[in-house]
Amino acid sequence: MKQYRREVADYKREEPKLYALIMMFLSNESLYAVQKEAGGTTVDTDADTETLWQLVELIHKVLSSSKVEVVMKLAARTQLAATRQGAFELIISFKKRFNNALKAYNDQKNLMMKPEDIAMDFFRKLDNGRYGEFKTTFINGLQMKSVKPPANLNEIFTLAKTYLKPKLVSGSGGIGSTFATTADIIERKPGEGKGKRQRGKNPQGQAKEDKNENLDKTEGSARKKPKCFSCGSEHYINNS
Repeated sequence: MKQYRREVADYKREEPKLYALIMMFLSNESLYAVQKEAGGTTVDTDADTETLWQLVELIHKVLSSSKVEVVMKLAARTQLAATRQGAFELIISFKKRFNNALKAYNDQKNLMMKPEDIAMDFFRKLDNGRYGEFKTTFINGLQMKSVKPPANLNEIFTLAKTYLKPKLVSGSGGIGSTFATTADIIERKPGEGKGKRQRGKNPQGQAKEDKNENLDKTEGSARKKPKCFSCGSEHYINNS
């Protein structure tokens, strides 16, 4: 009971700070949408943090400004279908986004999917750059019946998270595999993203050579124009 009373006292002490933090990050559009919901008018009066957060979560589950049921159901289905793992996104972060989109899909009373269908949908949305080899191997195993289909989302997540990807290195002894890493690790090549130094002559040296070459041509042209003793002017001499 002492521990419980201590936690309640901590909550009451920190609740106004949390309420102010949520209100600080709410846009005017979101605040207006919260006030339109049932119980939203008393949130500001009572400074009810729990109700405020429930309403914020409710209006931001689906990316739609409409409150029509069929439109919100369509937006939830579209949002789930468009959820894919980014090229530099960790699989644990992608799983959280996928679960949020799936929860919004179910909350809008769309057609419930089976756990194995949810698992295969998550499998299909994995990044092909890192999990392409894993996806190919898994599909081939399903075709040859050497592996069983995943029973739920957590099973396919664990398989993808612990999948080892061999790292190939080349040396004097040929090409071999030194060790393996998980496919979720993003590897960058040495020096990737940095500017490359230009090989060859630098611009200043090239400019000097061009200047000297033009000077040589000018001097050569001057040597080809000797001074005529008869007329006193410089012009080309006709060798013929």
